[in-house]
Amino acid sequence: MRAFAAGPVLALLLAAQATPALAAPLVKSKDGRLAATPSPETNWCGPAVNIRIESPSGKLPRDEEFIVRFLTGTKAAVLSECPAAYFLRVDHVDGGRIVDYSYAFRETDWNFVQVPGVTSASRGGIIATLSPLNLRAVAKTEAILLTAGVNRPTAFLNDGPGVVGPVQWEVDRIALSLSVDPVDTTNPNAMADVLAGVARSMKRICPNPNAPLSTPEKTNTGQFTMACKSRDTSFFSGAMVYSLGSLTAVLRLASLNGNPAEDQRLNELMAAFDDRFRAAQ
Repeated sequence: MRAFAAGPVLALLLAAQATPALAAPLVKSKDGRLAATPSPETNWCGPAVNIRIESPSGKLPRDEEFIVRFLTGTKAAVLSECPAAYFLRVDHVDGGRIVDYSYAFRETDWNFVQVPGVTSASRGGIIATLSPLNLRAVAKTEAILLTAGVNRPTAFLNDGPGVVGPVQWEVDRIALSLSVDPVDTTNPNAMADVLAGVARSMKRICPNPNAPLSTPEKTNTGQFTMACKSRDTSFFSGAMVYSLGSLTAVLRLASLNGNPAEDQRLNELMAAFDDRFRAAQ
C-alpha cells in the first residue's frame, strides 16, 4: 500500500490490467459467448453490486441487442441473489479493459443507464447524457463501492428525495465528497481540462495547478486517475480524480480535526481508493 506524502502533487496513471480468468460466473449466455461475474474488487451482495460481463474468448460480441438481453438477465440474477441491493454497476470488459459501463438503480425502477467508455464514445461522437438524479445515483454507487473496499458502511449525510449534486459521507473522522459529471470525449483536451479545473479550484490542496495536472498523459484506454494531498494550517485534505468512461469522478477528502491519527487514516484511505481505481480498470 502506498503512502501519499504531503507536498508535491502526485499524478497516478492507470496501467492496462491483464485479463482475469473467469471464475464461477453468476450468469452465462446459452451460446457461451458471454458470462457475468462478480467483480473481485468489491464485496458481494452489498448495497451496491459490481458485475463484470466478458467473453471467455476475451472479445465482447458486437451484437448490441444480444448484450442488452444479457444485461436484463444479469440484473434479474443479481436481484434474486441480492434482494437488498440498491445500486448495480456493470463493467463491459473487452480485451482485458473496461470499454463501457451500465448502471441501474432501485430508485429508478432498475432501468439501465449507459455510460460509454472513452474509446467507444469518441469513436461514435457520444457524450454521456445522464439526468442530475442519475449522475447522483452513479456517485452513490461509486461511493458505496469505494467505502466497501475499506470495510466500512456508507451513510450519506445529504440525502433525500430529489437531492442532486455531490454525495457526502464520513469514514473514520474523514469527511468525503464525490461528484460525477459527463466529459466531452470528442474533445481531445477534455480530460486535461477537467484536471486543470480541479487543480485551479483546489489550490490549497494542489498548490501547482499548471503541471502536471493540466497536461496528464493519457493511457491507451483514456482512463486516468490523479491524486494530491497537502496540509492546511488546521486540517489535512486531499483530492482524487478518476474517469468512468465518459464520466469524471472527483473525490475530495478532509480530516475533521487535523490530528496525526486522522492524517494517517487519510493517507490509508487515499492509498486504498487508488488500489480500487487501478484494480477496477
